[in-house]
Amino acid sequence: MKRKTLDILVGLGLVVLAGLLLVAGIVLTSNANFANDYVKSQLSQQQITFKAAGTMTAEEKKSACLVQYAGQQLTTGKQAECYANEFIGLHLKSIAGGKTYAQLGDVQTGLKAQIAALSKDDPAVADLQKQLTDATTARET
Repeated sequence: MKRKTLDILVGLGLVVLAGLLLVAGIVLTSNANFANDYVKSQLSQQQITFKAAGTMTAEEKKSACLVQYAGQQLTTGKQAECYANEFIGLHLKSIAGGKTYAQLGDVQTGLKAQIAALSKDDPAVADLQKQLTDATTARET
């Protein structure tokens, strides 16, 4: 194969490669824009707004992102992450000692089993029933 033919083939190959990279870049940019717009649209429909800085508790003010987004409407993935981890997470800790909905379900199941194993006249049943009521209330909250 002659040098000139090789140069033409390599040049055409590079042009094709550049075209493929351009198409891939356009497709990836389009997908990223779609994802950002979709997230913004979905979060905007929820109409969630961060608390104003003046109404935050001392615990909430310790979170840099809650202070940063104070008073703003939640419209981005970063804001949603902050809201879930810092705001909702903080309040979950105060409601159920940090236990999740599923973990409280395990607590309820265990307490129900303990109550079922005891006779109704057993004095421990009243205490277990109160614990079950508290766990149920925390889970529903």
